[in-house]
Amino acid sequence: GNIIKVEALHRACVDPRRFVSSLTDLELRRVIRYCREYAMGWLDTGRAPTKFVYNKSICGTCHNASVCMQKMGGGSDKCGAGSGRSTNHAYMARVTFWCTRCQPPEVYNSASNVVTQRQVSESSLSTTNGENLTPDTYHQGDYVQTAASSTTTIIQSPMVSPPTLSQPQQMSSSSLFCPIHGERHTILRRVRKNNSPNVYRIFRTCRASGSRYGGGSPGGGGKCQFFAWADDHFPLCSCQKRAIIRVSKTERSGGRWFFSCSNGGGGSSGGNRTNGCGLFEWAKPEQLAPFGSLLTPLL
Repeated sequence: GNIIKVEALHRACVDPRRFVSSLTDLELRRVIRYCREYAMGWLDTGRAPTKFVYNKSICGTCHNASVCMQKMGGGSDKCGAGSGRSTNHAYMARVTFWCTRCQPPEVYNSASNVVTQRQVSESSLSTTNGENLTPDTYHQGDYVQTAASSTTTIIQSPMVSPPTLSQPQQMSSSSLFCPIHGERHTILRRVRKNNSPNVYRIFRTCRASGSRYGGGSPGGGGKCQFFAWADDHFPLCSCQKRAIIRVSKTERSGGRWFFSCSNGGGGSSGGNRTNGCGLFEWAKPEQLAPFGSLLTPLL
């Protein structure tokens, strides 16, 4: 359901932070239409249709590093229940992705601005078939607003293409890519076994890997056994353990990668129950560069 919501809002060119009361009738019809189309496409094929922004750092429509992310819903933020009271439903919050170029930046949601926003939206849509507006036609019509809200952060994006092996890297792993199947089949995974001393560390493996840290069974069915730690260049925390990399999902810094102590638990999609030794350090671009497009927000 969350994927359908995210992708339908993107196709409808609607910022997910907007209140329903600020949407025009055309915008509402587009959201409903694209929700249905995406859901039916999934049902008909058994596979999710193309994802343009969900779990992406580069927008699949405009190809810019303009994707934001934030946990929304469940009454955990201003885009949640809206009752002004805690609903204790924060566990229902879902990570939402949107493109600041394809989906207009956050509008004023106060009642005094609703009429103005409706007039602006109707005026801009009148030059196209508003109900059929897509992110592509949105760009062609020069309706793009490039500025993101001051309270959000664009997802920190690694290099679009991973570096070649000839480039210098601060990594001791034997290879950046599977030596048998190459770059195209190499993926990043995170250790998820809670009883493992390496829990939440990330590693490179092959899509058909049978690594003991990933899926499959070791040595079974001729599966590729490529395995290499991907975090050798990460800092060590005070516990003398390799720091884990996570991504922020808050309103102000959502999408920024940071390092924390693995003893605090979490991973990229879980919350810290403790702080471990208290390590917190924002990741630098050069620390993310070796991953290229393999590093995704929900890793």
